[in-house]
Parts: sequence; C-alpha cells; structure tokens
Amino acid sequence: PHFTFNALNAIQEQLLTKDAMSAVNYLADFAKLIRKTLDMFDRSYISLKEDVEFLKTYIKLELIRHAQPIQVVWNIDPQLDLEQWAIPPMLVQPLIENAFKHGLISTIKSPKLSICFIQNPTDLYICVEDNGIGLKNSLKNKSRFNTNQSKGMSLIRARLSILPSENGDKSSLKLEDLSKENSGKSGTRVSITIPLSQCSKLK
Repeated sequence: PHFTFNALNAIQEQLLTKDAMSAVNYLADFAKLIRKTLDMFDRSYISLKEDVEFLKTYIKLELIRHAQPIQVVWNIDPQLDLEQWAIPPMLVQPLIENAFKHGLISTIKSPKLSICFIQNPTDLYICVEDNGIGLKNSLKNKSRFNTNQSKGMSLIRARLSILPSENGDKSSLKLEDLSKENSGKSGTRVSITIPLSQCSKLK
C-alpha cells in the first residue's frame, strides 16, 4: 500500500510538471508491476527468474521516485538456475521496500543497495543489504515519527514458517545492523535462507 500510494503521487507530480512522456512510461511500468502482483496472489511459488524480473521493475520505479541516484548491485550466483528453482512470491520485495523507505534516506551519501541470490549445497541464500542509517537508527526514526509498523517482516516470517519441511529443515530470516561506532560503516543486511528441500523444483 505504501509503494502504491507513492507511485501514484509520482505519476501525478510528473503530470503537473508537464512531463507527460515520463508519466506515460512510469505508468506503463507501474501497470506491469500491479498486473504481475495480482497474478502472483493465487500462486504458491514463482520461479526465481520471475521474481528477479519483478524486483527489477519494482526497483526501477523506486529509483525514479528518488531524487538522489542510488547504486543497485545484483549478485546472482552463475551456478543458480533461475528457471529451475521457485520460491513463494513476495518474500524479497518487502525487504527492498524497507531499504528504500527506512534505510536509504536523503541524507545518505553515495547510497547503495545490494541484492544477492546464492545457491549453497543445501539451501538458497537471499540477501538484501544497504549502506543506509542502520537498523537501530531506522527503528528510532520510526518511533520518533510514529510511523506505522511495517507488516512485511511478520508476513515473511509467517510464510516461511508454513513451508513444507523435510527432515526438520527450516527456513530463516535474519536481520543485521551493520552500523558500528567509529567504524565508518553503516547499513542493514536482511537475509533469507531457504533449504532447497523447501524450494519448488520446476525442472
């Protein structure tokens, strides 16, 4: 809901500034994203290829909305067959949305967002990392400005908890605050680890 509201505001702003072509292009990508979102609602799994394409469209729209350039780095394991493996939809998008919304605020210099998909011998590792203000400061800001609690993380945990399990294999969600005092580093890393036994194999 947060992204949809802001996306529509961005289209309205482009129309008001008479940047009609930009508004048309933005609206086309926005319609593509909404259509794909609705398509995923009744599906238990989507291929990693579909998910990556969906995420790239989503990030493209977020980058248009942000006045400050943000570097986006993709690290996809070359040995990972994106058409072979499938995961539940909407596991990764909320993590990226939180990075844009709470981490990569306008005061961050040289903002950077990294997304990785790595296949290990027994599991799939997905990571979203930013060099923003860090988890602790983000939570302080949410409290300070009375921001509504994001449901994304709780929904992800709930969806991971009901994945069919073999031999006691369980998925996990991990949050790390990369900000260290006097280290010059900042940011947040959120990772999802899904046993391959809990991923759907398409071929």
